[in-house]
Amino acid sequence: MTIHRILSLLSVSVIICCNTNNEVLTKLRDIEGYIQENPERAYSELSGMDFKADTDKEDYALYSLLMSMALDKNYIDVSSDSLINNAVEYYSTHGDKLHRFYSYYYLGRICSNAGSYKESLEAYLKAESYVDKTIPIDYRARLHYNKSAVYRHHFANDKALMESTKAKDLAKQLDNPDFFMAYALNESNLYFINELYTESNNTINEIRKWMKDKHIEPNHNYYRACLQQSLVSDISIDSLKMVYSKYIESCNSNHIEPNTYQVADFHLKTGDLEGAEDIIKTIPVPDKDDYFEIIKYYSTLSALCEATGRWDEYRIAQQEYQRAVESLSLNALNDDIRFLEERSANIEEQARSRKDKLVLLAVLLAVLAAGSGAAAALFHKNRKNKLQLEEIRKEYELITKVFKQTGSDTPESIRNVLDKRINALRPFITNVKFPAPKGRKVLESMNKDRREMLSSIGMLYAMTNPGFTSVLAGKGLSPEEIGLCSLYACGYSSKEMTDILYRVDIYHLNGSIRSKIGEDLGTLNLNTWLKDLYSRAS
Repeated sequence: MTIHRILSLLSVSVIICCNTNNEVLTKLRDIEGYIQENPERAYSELSGMDFKADTDKEDYALYSLLMSMALDKNYIDVSSDSLINNAVEYYSTHGDKLHRFYSYYYLGRICSNAGSYKESLEAYLKAESYVDKTIPIDYRARLHYNKSAVYRHHFANDKALMESTKAKDLAKQLDNPDFFMAYALNESNLYFINELYTESNNTINEIRKWMKDKHIEPNHNYYRACLQQSLVSDISIDSLKMVYSKYIESCNSNHIEPNTYQVADFHLKTGDLEGAEDIIKTIPVPDKDDYFEIIKYYSTLSALCEATGRWDEYRIAQQEYQRAVESLSLNALNDDIRFLEERSANIEEQARSRKDKLVLLAVLLAVLAAGSGAAAALFHKNRKNKLQLEEIRKEYELITKVFKQTGSDTPESIRNVLDKRINALRPFITNVKFPAPKGRKVLESMNKDRREMLSSIGMLYAMTNPGFTSVLAGKGLSPEEIGLCSLYACGYSSKEMTDILYRVDIYHLNGSIRSKIGEDLGTLNLNTWLKDLYSRAS
């Protein structure tokens, strides 16, 4: 065979292979063009494609991504990441930001289906790192909504609410009523879970106005949210019955079973104890590890037992309710998913910092060569203390608020103590530059005094409100716990306390406080009970 014939055969082979690959890639890109609008057709086309072991990596990565997308959009839950990992592996070093975003987003969806919430959040955070104007708004909304769901599973309701609000605000920009309605109702529900009833009602009012402007009829989920809000509001029985009737009618017209717990709560609220008991009897006792279901079940059962005077059953129901709440709180502490986002941001910050240091080193060498390095040194020093300053600003804010809440009749010695603390912190608030290493040591010691600060606040309230603190002390609460109770009693929410104190210790303290107060709490939450005690003692 001549050399010319061999070259001709090789050329034909290359052309055939290129055409085959081009055909596959062209078909995949065609599917990618309509998968959002027609996921059923996309799934059918992708299911008919056969890929061999030696398939081109780019083709197989795009196929893996599109098939994962099609399965998700056709409500086929997949818990194995073997397929999507082909896309993640390829697009982590190839392709544009959009495909990188999609691959990590769908990895997060699949991990969530498998109950691997930590891995799911890690994937979502990676996807979020690629977000820019090229990422569709609906996917950015979905990303925050799914992050909210992950945080909800880990009892991090404050973070879930924050992500849900971001999702709702993005969804409002889209011409998709169902999308916005679902996300806005989720925000309202999370406000409700966080006991922010005014904010929950405000979101419902926002939805009502939006529906009126868009000429959209309410759905059963909207009426369910209205009923949930009405059950904790001071409205007349007739008004409550009207809201309940609309909810039931909407469920019936859509062939949907009403929420059993809300139906039971309605009967309790209207005094129909027999009706409530009949409803509760239809609910199976939740599995011992299904904490969210246990909380709903025993909360409703406790209310029924209290209303009917069955105190032995009431105590058992309350014990099961508290066990679930404490287990969820403990899980939130043991699993560090709550702080995963902060750690991820810190890692990125450290990576940027290392990059900055290299750049700074180059600049410094250039400056030294030019005979001046002062500006670079100052820049480096300011960056090093940025995070410490943020912590001190939070503490300064807290102490200032407590100081303002101590009235003119407060002993002068107490105001002097608070005033000295404010003055000690003020230089670190107003001056970004640290004059010497000694200043940084003082700052670090202040950051470690969070629990000592609670004890100090507890002692201050013991002097100004002895009736209040003596009751708590009589139940065996420590000075730190009394300090925390004092802040709750004077109006701070759990979210504010977590944001300001920024320590997981607060969850341990809350659990210890509830345990020591015991049955005195009854059906009240800790905040409400403390405010009531504070009011009566004052």
